[in-house]
Amino acid sequence: MDNSFGQNGIIYYDKISLMGIAPNYISGLKIGPNNDIFISINHADSCFILNYNANGTLNQNFGINGAVKTRFTEVIGTNTVFMSMVKDFDIQIDGKIILLEDNSLANNIINPNSNQVLIRLNTNGSIDTTFNNGKRINIDKQYGFNFIKYIAPTHLYLAGASTSTLTPPYDMIATVLKYNLSNVVGINETDKQTILQIYPNPFTNQLFVNNMHEVKTLHLFDVLGKQIKINVQGNTVFTEATLTSGLYFLKAQLKNGVTVTQKVVKE
Repeated sequence: MDNSFGQNGIIYYDKISLMGIAPNYISGLKIGPNNDIFISINHADSCFILNYNANGTLNQNFGINGAVKTRFTEVIGTNTVFMSMVKDFDIQIDGKIILLEDNSLANNIINPNSNQVLIRLNTNGSIDTTFNNGKRINIDKQYGFNFIKYIAPTHLYLAGASTSTLTPPYDMIATVLKYNLSNVVGINETDKQTILQIYPNPFTNQLFVNNMHEVKTLHLFDVLGKQIKINVQGNTVFTEATLTSGLYFLKAQLKNGVTVTQKVVKE
């Protein structure tokens, strides 16, 4: 084991700090953009997201002492509606967290055709009000998903099961659903820049592009709009050695239809 991580290579966490809840089990683990660790924990009456630094210490800038209670509540009329379990979650490139959660039966007050929801957290663990105005996105009750995978910038894959009837006997079928969030979250220029990270900038004769698997086409242009010859190999973009110094524009057409253009400088 790596003894530099946690306590001799192990993280033990038997109580949520300041919340007095002993967790039952870990339901998910994901690695963030800074190699930090996110863990979801479900308890009989609470659920949490924990954020650890790469060395195994809790990130004190996340939630309360590194923990966020995700059993969010809101009052509808005289009824309190709350979440009961984190089924799965995923981390965006910008570090925001998308949660797939089960509702308690009280959710029928909001929408009788839904028992699972999506919600997004900011990097500090607070609710992201830019995601569906901070409200939960209800998923049709015919679906019961267990896994979520975020595809930048506006799509999710949800995997689990579905049924064509909401009364017994249920005809459960293994199901993968691609969810389009384009009508829920607007794609602003800041969001676009987080989809692809291009470095170094300035560059000499090559650039590295993360998330190249999201790219359909990639082109380089000078300030006059002339296309410059490039050679793409894996995540690396090679330019000709004779390329003159100056400002250029790297334009990426993503597989989901979004176009991202970033300025790059040749030394």
